[in-house]
Amino acid sequence: MFSVSKLVMSIAFVALLTGGSNLWQSLEAKRPVRVDCTIDIAHTTRAQDGTLLGTEFYTRDFVLTEGTNFEEDYSTPTRFKFFDASLQNVGDSAIVSIAWFADVSVFNSADFSTALTLVKGQKDGEISASHTFSTSAAHSTTTYTLTGSRR
Repeated sequence: MFSVSKLVMSIAFVALLTGGSNLWQSLEAKRPVRVDCTIDIAHTTRAQDGTLLGTEFYTRDFVLTEGTNFEEDYSTPTRFKFFDASLQNVGDSAIVSIAWFADVSVFNSADFSTALTLVKGQKDGEISASHTFSTSAAHSTTTYTLTGSRR
């Protein structure tokens, strides 16, 4: 009889652990996705001889949750400047989308958009790129690095 009660207690304990584990996994699955992000953007314009004509820097730390965007209008009286970011949860992937626009001179503006995808189980990610355009008088280079950490 003693072994039967011990067996029943063991089964009840295993059932309790299994139920608790399933409840925990269910709560974790419903927890909103959060991604802590950092963006670093540098735009430089140089004359054909290499002389620095102008620079534009934008650096921000921001937090995204699904359904809440990060938007910043940091325009000046003479220049338009915008940064936008959003988070979309698709399946088990968290997708951070960003867009940046800046008037960088009287006749030129620079802009780009990109996305960083953190796939299932991936906690941290980074994406970066560089783009240069040239005119007969100068060349401009825009570089960026976007990092994200799922929490």
